Amino acid sequence: MKPFQPHKFDDNVHPLVRQLFTAMNARHVNKRWMAKKAGVNYTSMGDWQYRGYRPRLANIEACLNVLGYELAIVPKKTVDTGKARV
Repeated sequence: MKPFQPHKFDDNVHPLVRQLFTAMNARHVNKRWMAKKAGVNYTSMGDWQYRGYRPRLANIEACLNVLGYELAIVPKKTVDTGKARV
């Protein structure tokens, strides 16, 4: 079996895609395995990675679930105080 090759991605990828592939790199998860486990099209993942395509929220959630993550809405921090706005 060949060694794990970390995923690379273009600068124009969506921040969620960047974080997804960063998490996949940390766990040495390849796209083919992720696509199968998450029920996402393998080719679509390549489009997110290299072509700047935006994934559907359900597909990002499915991939994150495989890795043990979930999406959450959190308050933004203000620049002046560094504390969360409510």
